Amino acid sequence: MILFFRKIRQKLLSQNRFTRYLAYALGEVLLVVIGILIALQINNWNTAKTIRATEIEMLDDLKRALETDLKNVINNNIRDCNIRLAVTKLIVDWSILATPSPDSIAKYHIYMGLFRTFTPVTSPYKILETKGLDIIRNKTLKYKIINLYTLEYANLNTLFENEAYNTRDVYRPEIRKHFKINPPEMEVRYQPLGLENSIKDRDFMNMVTIMYSNNIDLLKFFMTIQVAIQDVIREIDQEIKTN
Repeated sequence: MILFFRKIRQKLLSQNRFTRYLAYALGEVLLVVIGILIALQINNWNTAKTIRATEIEMLDDLKRALETDLKNVINNNIRDCNIRLAVTKLIVDWSILATPSPDSIAKYHIYMGLFRTFTPVTSPYKILETKGLDIIRNKTLKYKIINLYTLEYANLNTLFENEAYNTRDVYRPEIRKHFKINPPEMEVRYQPLGLENSIKDRDFMNMVTIMYSNNIDLLKFFMTIQVAIQDVIREIDQEIKTN
C-alpha cells in the first residue's frame, strides 16, 4: 500500500501537482502511524494475555497450597483441639462427679501431650511476592491473600509457638507424673496412675483447666483461619473461571 502511494506521489511530482502530492504524502504518513498503532495494540494484547496466564497459574498454585494447609494443618488441629477439650472435660467431670471411665481418659490422653507444628506451604506466596503482588488484578482478592499470609498466618504461628511451649514445659511434665507410658504395640499408650489421686492434685488439675481454656481459644482461632482460607480459595476459583 505504501509503495502504491509512493508511485502516485512520484507521478504527481513529475506533473507539478503539489497539492495532490501533499495529500498523498499525508496519507502515506497516516498509514504508517496506523500500522504502528495496530502493531503496538497487538503487542499490548499479547503482553496482557501472557501476564494474565501467569497470574492464573500462580493463583492456581496458591490455591493448591491453601488446600494443603487446610487439610494438613487447620483441619487436623481442629480435630485435635476437640479431642483435647473432650478429654480435659472428662477429667474435670471425673473430679466433680466421678462419671467418666478412667479407660476412656487413658484412650485419648495421648492428645493431651500432642501438639502439631505449624508448617504451611508458603512457597507459592513467596514466588508471588517476588513476581509482584500487583500481578493479581482483583484488588479484593489480592488484599485478602496478603492479609491471610502476613497477618493471620503470622498470628497463628505465634499461637503455635506459645502452645508448643505450654505443651513442652507445662502439660507434659505434669502428665508424666500421673500416667504410665506403655509400649507402642499396646492399644492404650498412657495408663493413669491412680486417677482418683490425680484429680486431688492441685497442680495437675490446674494444668487440665489451663489446657481446657487454651484449647477453647485455639479452636476459635483455627475455625476463624479455616473460614478465611476457604473464602480465599472460593475467590481464587471465581477469578480463574472468569479467565
